[in-house]
Amino acid sequence: MFFALVMAGVLAIGWRWFDRAPDDPAFDPARLQAIPRHRTDLAIATALVLATVGAFPAWSAAIAGRAQPLHAHIDLPDVSGWHRVPISTRAPWAPYYPGGTIICSAAMLMCRVRGST
Repeated sequence: MFFALVMAGVLAIGWRWFDRAPDDPAFDPARLQAIPRHRTDLAIATALVLATVGAFPAWSAAIAGRAQPLHAHIDLPDVSGWHRVPISTRAPWAPYYPGGTIICSAAMLMCRVRGST
C-alpha cells in the first residue's frame, strides 16, 4: 500500500508536465538552436571530465589497498557445553551461494556439534 501511495504521489506531481494535446510538438526545435548561456572553457571541461572518470578507479585502488590477507589456517572455537561429532555423509550439505565459493572457499569451515545435555 505504501508504494502505491508513493507512485500516486509521483504521478500527481508530474501530471502538470504530462498532460498535453496529442498534436502538440514534443519539444521546441527553435530552443535547440539558441546559443547556450552557460559555457565553459574546453580545458576546464576536459579537466572536469578526466577528474570524474579517474575518481572511480582511484577510489577502487584506495579501497583495494586496505585489503588484508586471510589467515593460513582458521579453527572453529570450542564452545562450552557442546562437543563435535562426525559430519553426516547420508545427506551431504553445503551452502549454496553461486560465485561465493570463488571468494570464500579458503575460509569456509563446517562442523557438526551436539549439546552435552
